[in-house]
Amino acid sequence: MTLAAHVESAGRNLGGRMRSVYEGPAGWRKWQEYLAGDDHEDLAEVFTRVRRRGTDGTRMRWSRDWRTRTFCDLGLYLLYRHTLNHTAGVEPMEMRIFARLQASALADLAAVLIEDPSEAEAMTVQRFNDTWGQQSGYCEDLVCYLFRPGPYMRRLSRLHPELLAMTHRLTLGEWVRQSAVKELNSAVADPLIAMHTLVEAVLPATPLVRSLVSRLRRARLRKWAQLYEDGFAAFGVQPRADLDWLDIAERFSTIAGGAFLRAQTRIDQQEPATDGEMLGQLVIEVLPALCAIEAGEIGARRAV
Repeated sequence: MTLAAHVESAGRNLGGRMRSVYEGPAGWRKWQEYLAGDDHEDLAEVFTRVRRRGTDGTRMRWSRDWRTRTFCDLGLYLLYRHTLNHTAGVEPMEMRIFARLQASALADLAAVLIEDPSEAEAMTVQRFNDTWGQQSGYCEDLVCYLFRPGPYMRRLSRLHPELLAMTHRLTLGEWVRQSAVKELNSAVADPLIAMHTLVEAVLPATPLVRSLVSRLRRARLRKWAQLYEDGFAAFGVQPRADLDWLDIAERFSTIAGGAFLRAQTRIDQQEPATDGEMLGQLVIEVLPALCAIEAGEIGARRAV
């Protein structure tokens, strides 16, 4: 079985838990909420393959057009449904995950999911062809759209204030454990993170994917490093002399990545709380090696 086939087989467990959530127009609206970026996002910086033969002004205008974004929302929805959210057998040839993303399939899907008839009718094969010209350009922009930092960072911007608020009522050990559970629950519930895992596994050597993953990873680590600096400082904990918070964020991220995959592929379909608790315990165990605190202090240390 290929690596991609393993990813799909594992992804069916996650997809089974989330199948009903994304069906129909209501599920479509929820899907678009996950894909929304921040208020400052400019999709002209994301979509670089549209109107390749036009002027820069034309490319930027078409990149910012709602139909261009909607084609990518539809493509990721279709990709999700056919890979991480179905019960069919494993496909050969690395699943050819983009093969189904034809303009006609996207137009048909728009007719089913988009409630406004005028908007649904605007998602035509001709509009797709006028935008990208060929499927390869669309697929490259689709990958850029998937890995743009906006949606991922928006999730963390909502989660991290909740985690920091808990420092006032918990011991350090309790804070680490409960933070780990909340983060893992949040990550497993987000279909885009599962999509990241799928594309990284299927296309690990593609320069575009490597570049996008590296950029997202740097942004993510900086965000977590800031949380750790603020959170641990509340308990009077600082890194050891040879480390900084970015170093610590990278180490914690490595541990969390394994816990996420374990939670994603649980065959019992239980809440990933058990994996979050295990993640929290692992962080507690390595904390004395990274920060200026003894193991025996972690359970009783309170905010200063």
